[in-house]
Amino acid sequence: MTIEDPKRLPAKRPPRFVAAPKLFVLEIDQKPILAFEAHSACEARELQGESWLLDELRRLTSGGVPLWNGRAKLRVGPADGDTVDELQATLRNRASPDLPIAYLVPID
Repeated sequence: MTIEDPKRLPAKRPPRFVAAPKLFVLEIDQKPILAFEAHSACEARELQGESWLLDELRRLTSGGVPLWNGRAKLRVGPADGDTVDELQATLRNRASPDLPIAYLVPID
């Protein structure tokens, strides 16, 4: 066993930078359905494939029509600059503490 010279040990790295969450919107057939926060576009796209979310989108209705029929195109993208403040306020008021999601359509 050898004892390392403390001068030769690598310096401790500062904590990694963690970006603030950004606001994203999930669209179904080009209609904004829900807003949520994610740290990156990659993380946001992962949410769109989560089985629990897909099940919820099939189960929930707006005006008696399911939010998603299981075939319509889903798209996740950054929230539009004009609506970010409004969406952030909506998330603060309606979001669950676990995952900040706000539906942008009335839910039956």
